[in-house]
Amino acid sequence: MWRGMCCVRNHVEVKSEKEVIRGVQWRNQYMISVVKRPKPVVTVTPDQRVFRGETVTLTCDIQGGGNFQWTYSWFKDASVIRHVTERVYTITSVSDNSGEYSCRGERSDSQRSDTSAAVTLTVSGEYLNPKPELMSDSAGAALTGNTVTLTCRMNLSPEWDFYWYKHTLNSETKKKKTNSYRVKIDSVSDGGQYWCRAGRGEPVYYTQYSDALWVNVTDLPRPTLTVTPDSVFAGERVSLKCVINSDHRDWRYEWYKYRTDVSKRNTGNILTIERSETSDAGQYTCKGHIDGRSVSSHSSFAVYLSVKGEFNIIFIILLNYVNDKCRALILSMGHHTWPHVTSLKKRAKPVVKVRPDQISVCSEERQSLSL
Repeated sequence: MWRGMCCVRNHVEVKSEKEVIRGVQWRNQYMISVVKRPKPVVTVTPDQRVFRGETVTLTCDIQGGGNFQWTYSWFKDASVIRHVTERVYTITSVSDNSGEYSCRGERSDSQRSDTSAAVTLTVSGEYLNPKPELMSDSAGAALTGNTVTLTCRMNLSPEWDFYWYKHTLNSETKKKKTNSYRVKIDSVSDGGQYWCRAGRGEPVYYTQYSDALWVNVTDLPRPTLTVTPDSVFAGERVSLKCVINSDHRDWRYEWYKYRTDVSKRNTGNILTIERSETSDAGQYTCKGHIDGRSVSSHSSFAVYLSVKGEFNIIFIILLNYVNDKCRALILSMGHHTWPHVTSLKKRAKPVVKVRPDQISVCSEERQSLSL
């Protein structure tokens, strides 16, 4: 509040260690304002923990400093750093620069800010820059159609970029913000040697290259499907077997009939039909999946299962007439032949009679067998 009505005034200023007191004297009365000294803040780029050889930038920001021209003083471990008077202090190729850094500003009218809080700069690592480790989530050879995730492993802060390399005639460099890189395996040519390294800052400070990692790629296997037997009669047992020649062993199998899944919870490599029916006839295929991964084989080539239903069979028995009995020598039915001997009662008079020591046709019988 201003008091008095006088056109003559005197300026009063009192300095203290922490604040500046300014006032205006109107005769014997004063209006006094108190201004707190601003306190700078030090920021470090790229990080307070750096490796030997990196470039470090320290910035002194005075908030609420007004539109004054400031001159800056920098301190390391409370000792002044000579010949550094700018707001930005850059240390190129750090080595033994670990310590606590702080700053202070001074205005053109000789007013000073407070001294900033100290920040700790740590220079770590050997004289050689650090070396990442490259890893893959694929155990064994990767299959085409699969995705392989590579990881460039280092204990690094988030400011690092990661650079990926593949050994080709026209080697490409891919820059990523994260330390993982997904490789889509479309063909065998996507395999080969891969490297990585990390970098940050301007100019970019790079780590060493990782050791090379081989990504081996094999084409998806095609299963072999067999049916035993491939032609059956209704009611007979039939087995289908799916065989995948691959280094991978954790295959789960799927079975298809005319592209319809007929697995019915059977994920093994053998599909058994205990009592076949005519409706089981048709084209079958199979393929495999690796558990826990988005990998599947090619489908097998289709095989056809034939199932014959009930029908009448006309057969001929060659008989030897001995003691009023006909003894079957061979029973032929379709393409099957049973070499065992069956005794049958004579059901019809012989067509031709000869001496018992001669083979003759006793009769030609027509019978129906239901299979």
